[in-house]
Amino acid sequence: MLESPALNMSPIRRVAVIGAGPSGAAAAEALKQAQAFDVIRVFERRGEVGGAWNFDPAPNVPIADPLVHPSAADPPLQPPAELPATTPKSSTERWITAPVYENLTTNVNVEIMTYTYLHFTDVDKTPLAEDHDPMFPSAARVLNYIQTLHNRHSDYLVLNTTLERAVKQDNEWHLTLRQADNETDYWYEESFDALVVATGIYSVPRIPDIPGLHDYNRSFPGRALHSKYFRSVEGFKAQSVLVVGNGITALDLIRDLMPVVSKLTVAHRSPSWMYPTSLVGVPGISARSQLQRLDPENGDCFFADGGPPFRPDAIIFATGYHVSFPFLSPPYASHNHGSSLAADWVPGTYLHTFHQQDPTLSFVGLVQNSVSFRIFEYQAAIVAAFLAGRLKLPVLEEMQRWEKERLEEVNNNSALFHYNKYPNSVEFLNQLHALLQQTTGPGLQLHSWQDEWTPKYIAGIEERKRRVENLKTLHITGTVL
Repeated sequence: MLESPALNMSPIRRVAVIGAGPSGAAAAEALKQAQAFDVIRVFERRGEVGGAWNFDPAPNVPIADPLVHPSAADPPLQPPAELPATTPKSSTERWITAPVYENLTTNVNVEIMTYTYLHFTDVDKTPLAEDHDPMFPSAARVLNYIQTLHNRHSDYLVLNTTLERAVKQDNEWHLTLRQADNETDYWYEESFDALVVATGIYSVPRIPDIPGLHDYNRSFPGRALHSKYFRSVEGFKAQSVLVVGNGITALDLIRDLMPVVSKLTVAHRSPSWMYPTSLVGVPGISARSQLQRLDPENGDCFFADGGPPFRPDAIIFATGYHVSFPFLSPPYASHNHGSSLAADWVPGTYLHTFHQQDPTLSFVGLVQNSVSFRIFEYQAAIVAAFLAGRLKLPVLEEMQRWEKERLEEVNNNSALFHYNKYPNSVEFLNQLHALLQQTTGPGLQLHSWQDEWTPKYIAGIEERKRRVENLKTLHITGTVL
């Protein structure tokens, strides 16, 4: 039997957290409450906290060329030969823009999308009836909540600073950091005993490699964009629009666009994983199969169903995001270094949280589901407990067995590896809670899934289904995936 990687681990005193969004806030709080660390730093590449919930009203929209692998879309930057150093500001796209658009809301009730140690309603006293949506809080309110969470440990924050390289050597993580101002980049190094990646998964857009797309973008500049850069329906009024995708974001965009566009066509490879028949028979929507090619001469779009082409005024790719950690080198993350593996999951993790070979590297926020905030909190708690020496992980072969069984559960579809739909999400939360029950000492005090949460969660699901069924008449916008 292979021994646990933790058996040879040195005491952890200095911890770096990468990302100051919701998962970064949970990680910082859990580490703080563990009362076991001398240094905790939270590095954030933006100038403010909030992560994917920040609103950039007028982002620079890149050309929507195919982005099929982060090794090309999000390559690592080469640091200067000697550090510290000051260089001209890098012009490389780092995908810093957040995907928030006007009237964005959550997709779950505030009773579910909250942290235990500071409840959403204890921060935001705005009655739901006064918000633009009676059930789901707006992105602005979520951002305010995340900002309040980070204010509890603002002394940990290092803003405008991007992690460009993380190398493990001599039991330390050596981080190469780039601090940006208006004209220059300041490069420097810091060392830590552990690294917690809480960057989220909504940075690098995934745009399929559709024949003709590259030339189409040159013939019709600005006509195609990824949903990350959608901000409002204003620019789409009275236009014919093609939405590519059938996930939650696509459904939200469809619901937003229907009242204002002249024609709406939706192209997707398979039914929505959340609402399998939601587009069948919906008036006002032309549902087509997979987008097969584009004609850069006249702008026609052709589909796998063999039906007539469609010539839209605009194309929106609601096709998701890559999992990308350009600062990590093999064996810690191979996606950004030419791996043939799909770029939609992180291989070699245990419980979507710990790197199997070296659990001083952990991830908070990889799991995608509708109870994400609570899952982040429980992930952060077990990470803090482990790094504090209060939680033992199983031997390596058992962690590898977990990954193998998880892949089998999703029929080896790596795109679904980190998805945990209800009720699996509840089972996973309780699995994390069971680990916490094995620990003693200071730390976040969390409960197993509470019975009173279930009807609130179900009510949110049913309400969103109802809104999908009423796409023709309901005009309330949607959610970040």
